[in-house]
Amino acid sequence: MKQLSLKSINDKAPLEVSLTTSGTFTFGTEKARYIVGFVEDYTILDSGVYQFFIENISGAKNTLSTKVFQTIVSIIEEFFKKNDSAMLYICDTADGKQSARDRLFAMWFNCYEGHFSYTLSRVSICIDGISYYASLLISNSNPSYGKILNAFNNFASGFSDKVENI
Repeated sequence: MKQLSLKSINDKAPLEVSLTTSGTFTFGTEKARYIVGFVEDYTILDSGVYQFFIENISGAKNTLSTKVFQTIVSIIEEFFKKNDSAMLYICDTADGKQSARDRLFAMWFNCYEGHFSYTLSRVSICIDGISYYASLLISNSNPSYGKILNAFNNFASGFSDKVENI
């Protein structure tokens, strides 16, 4: 993954973003502190896909802050500006709130003014009574668009009796 420009992110983000020594990004509101990052993911392909994560590291109650949304968008925009890659977002299941995380991510995507330049493919897989939610976000101009989208769909269809496209 090509390095993201902290200056470009902060030029657009309403909340100040810092780069950590581990290469992740951190920012906060008066109530909560977040860490955001990308990790190369080999779930669907050998290269070209990164898993995106957002973690509330303060433990404070999450809020639906417009500033948090806009800050995350500026990080994601910089990711796509610098990389011809796709982004996986897999909702954490630890606290049972994965469905809410999936809905929030989809809502943010649909509120994003540039969403027509991207494809968001979402799936829900229920295994042993636990629902897992995953999304693939890819630029419509990505040279490997078809290959990556097909790989995601093929991976999800491996759970064909359990997949619910959402």
